[in-house]
Amino acid sequence: WTVPHFEKMLYDNALLARACVSGWRATGAAFLRSVAEETLDFLYREMLDPRGGFYSSLDADSGGGEGLFYTWTPQEVGDALQDPAEAAHACRIFHVSEQGDLDGRSVLRLTPAPPGNQDALPEEAVDASRIERLRRTMFDARARRPRPALDDKIVAAWNGLTLIACVDAALAWGRSEDLAAAENLAGFLLRELSPAGALLRSERSGRAGPAAFLEDHAAVGLGLLALYQTDFDERWYAGAVAQAEAILDRFFDGASGFFDTPSEQSSLWMRPRSVQDSPAPSGGAMAVELLQNLYALTADDRYASAAMAALLGMQDTATDHPAAFATWCLDLQTETSPRRQLAVIGDPSADDFRDLLRAVRELDPPGLVLAGGTGEGSAVPLLKERTRIDGRAAAYLCEHFACRLPVTSPDELRAQLLAQKT
Repeated sequence: WTVPHFEKMLYDNALLARACVSGWRATGAAFLRSVAEETLDFLYREMLDPRGGFYSSLDADSGGGEGLFYTWTPQEVGDALQDPAEAAHACRIFHVSEQGDLDGRSVLRLTPAPPGNQDALPEEAVDASRIERLRRTMFDARARRPRPALDDKIVAAWNGLTLIACVDAALAWGRSEDLAAAENLAGFLLRELSPAGALLRSERSGRAGPAAFLEDHAAVGLGLLALYQTDFDERWYAGAVAQAEAILDRFFDGASGFFDTPSEQSSLWMRPRSVQDSPAPSGGAMAVELLQNLYALTADDRYASAAMAALLGMQDTATDHPAAFATWCLDLQTETSPRRQLAVIGDPSADDFRDLLRAVRELDPPGLVLAGGTGEGSAVPLLKERTRIDGRAAAYLCEHFACRLPVTSPDELRAQLLAQKT
């Protein structure tokens, strides 16, 4: 697939970055880390509102044609590099030709030609530092072109997905810019997109959009909960709980699943239910994931009952057509797998707390929800009535709310995590 759709959607980039982070965790492939980091850097550079939220999209057209901003001719490469030898090399490694891929213009790509093809790159041509130097020079030249139009509307659901991607990257590599972007975005969602305490679907330049839909509450709730499990600021936990309560109060049908629209929206003759994954995950499936995770932190049966009701209504459809219902399949996997909870009690800024947390991050155990903090006055049920041990940070590992004895050393915690049934 050489010629892309040149429109840049926020949700596509958020999902791509998250998928590449997951792929890197599974394989350690440097290429996947590079794609994830460059994708997020693109969002920070091109689509970030100064207040912390992310814009919706960049148009495909610029300068009167589709893809003109991103595609190249050999002449444009030569003009950018001002060196015939370097231009010829760049055209070769980036596959820029007179014929091009789209109306005489070429889409830059580094994928070598198939083996045996006369255009295949010899090994000596693939010089990473030289490629980066050429790319940077061409990037600077491209920045002087007419830019694609920006859709500066900020959509809650798409920002929720972006928040998850930023958190995933921050956990994977510890880049300060990813965690800072996540915290700024979470603050924006609670401040600017919830001006009266209720989440909005969107806003643009301070002008409020309509009330949030199911996918907005679910994606924002998941993002806030992911961030809470990273920096343990209970503002994010409270925000996630607020989204879950809104889902139960205004979107749950009381029996078998969720509507897309809130109960107070009376202008529709029928309330829709969009259960299939589309370019973005199903709002209903994300709602189930949020409720499952909050149940694991709270033991609140309301969350478990609503999630189970929705899953029972979808399990046959999802398992018969997994490609169209992948998020539901993940929810089913969560429901049928051991669910573990970990409470780390201590000062999150202290070394003993961080050492325990590092042991968890290194193993990245599946199906684990995490709470952390001093436990004093906490609103998180998993932290209540738990204390440090002999003044040291302590980890309480539980499975389905049955807990092991607390431990204070990273090695003991690793042993407990590895000993859990899978």
